[in-house]
Amino acid sequence: MLVIHQFDTELTHKYREIASVLYDILGDGIAIHHVGSSALGISGKNIIDILIGVPRESDMRLAADRLVKAGYFEGKETGEERIFLASRPSETRAGDVHLHICIEDSPIHENFLVLRDFLLAYPDELAKYENQKRECAMIANGDRQEYRRLKSRYLTQTINRARMAIAPDMLEY
Repeated sequence: MLVIHQFDTELTHKYREIASVLYDILGDGIAIHHVGSSALGISGKNIIDILIGVPRESDMRLAADRLVKAGYFEGKETGEERIFLASRPSETRAGDVHLHICIEDSPIHENFLVLRDFLLAYPDELAKYENQKRECAMIANGDRQEYRRLKSRYLTQTINRARMAIAPDMLEY
């Protein structure tokens, strides 16, 4: 069941602990970023989303394999541009971790960062996003797939606005 929770500051502390462990598992040469609602300090599913940037495509699978050995589970959302891992095999809930492994500086990697930085830089946009998430959850009526679909449309538009506002040199993506 999809539930939108008030932001829990404990998520920020938990992110720091998890990032430290991820660096231990993955070693040097990777970039780890806190993304998603918990990085923004807004209401959400209270899942900790972490973006892991690796230098090459072959490193994506290597990182994923190490993380699976460490107890993460590969999700259905894995594709050519991103490997998705979660801290539990079944539907996630508040306090869980989602890992997004991408090639550093790829369009999908940049989208995560551009969106986060834009929303942090523009409080009005951040408030709109938080409201949109609640509206999407209400319309989706607990259906996670429908929620993702509705939110995805909004995120695409917001990323486009973000690129125009703070990253015009990245418009080639």
